[in-house]
Amino acid sequence: MKKTILYIHGVGGENSNKYTELKNTLPEYNVIKPVQDKDVAKTVQTIEQLIETSENEKFVLVGSSRGGLIALNIAYKYDIPVIAINPALEMSKVNFDIGNRDYLKELADYVIAENSNIENSRLTNLILGSEDEVIDYRVAEGLNSMTTIVKKTDHRFSRFNEVIDDIKEIINEYDIVATESDMFDSVFAD
Repeated sequence: MKKTILYIHGVGGENSNKYTELKNTLPEYNVIKPVQDKDVAKTVQTIEQLIETSENEKFVLVGSSRGGLIALNIAYKYDIPVIAINPALEMSKVNFDIGNRDYLKELADYVIAENSNIENSRLTNLILGSEDEVIDYRVAEGLNSMTTIVKKTDHRFSRFNEVIDDIKEIINEYDIVATESDMFDSVFAD
């Protein structure tokens, strides 16, 4: 069975090159980009329904910016590995402009609180741009994680191709952990 990567884009990322690069460079994975609603709560609900109705599916979440915040939230709720790229853990101007401020703040507060749980931090992988012009990458850098990679790049992660191998390595690590430990059996059980 192919492992499924759910790629959750950020605001305005419907045509993101990240999704295309993941799909093209990781053909051994089923890469899906769920359709997002303007209402963030509806987007979360759609992704949760996809996870809950998929039988024997092995998921890894990859999210960028607001999608990284959503991915972290869902990962902690469902014990799914996550790779968050410049997650929007703070309220940037973009988040204020699009609305849903209270809901986004709830998501960020939940992620920060849940991250202190050691089981959740083992699911967490961060890829951050040190020249992020939208959010302060150091907020996410403070999270507990298995992997934190900081690259000299912007918020949109214009040098995304430089971390594809890192992403593949992170995903493969979960395959190794799943075969050697009971910790992720619920996520990766066949």
